[in-house]
Amino acid sequence: MKKIKMTNDKRKLLKQAKKDACGQTSVAGKFLDLCRQTERFRSINIWERLDDNRLACYHCFEVLETGRPPLGFCVQSRDIYYLEGIPFLYLFQRQFLELLIKEAPHVRNGLFSTLEAAIAAYNKSLKTGG
Repeated sequence: MKKIKMTNDKRKLLKQAKKDACGQTSVAGKFLDLCRQTERFRSINIWERLDDNRLACYHCFEVLETGRPPLGFCVQSRDIYYLEGIPFLYLFQRQFLELLIKEAPHVRNGLFSTLEAAIAAYNKSLKTGG
């Protein structure tokens, strides 16, 4: 793959593309900037007992920015464990790492001010197929 050299003209064009009709940086542009800058996450697992045979684990992250307060929380994925399926745990761990390597978790499912809000939004997206 050929690497594109970033000249000042190209930087100006990129900035210009992020501007909306009012001359302000678009929300999408700000979010893309945030995604490019954010490389650190604190992993938080939230466990929920579903019934006597099932357990759900929400793989959450706190999005961190060096030298600043945390930016918020997001849910990357949810795994459901069955009592009979415990020997297959390594598959869930592999998927967890693959998702994190391929895409920042807050890009996938949004950023929220609390873990509860992130989990509620994630569950809603599962119900609506989004």
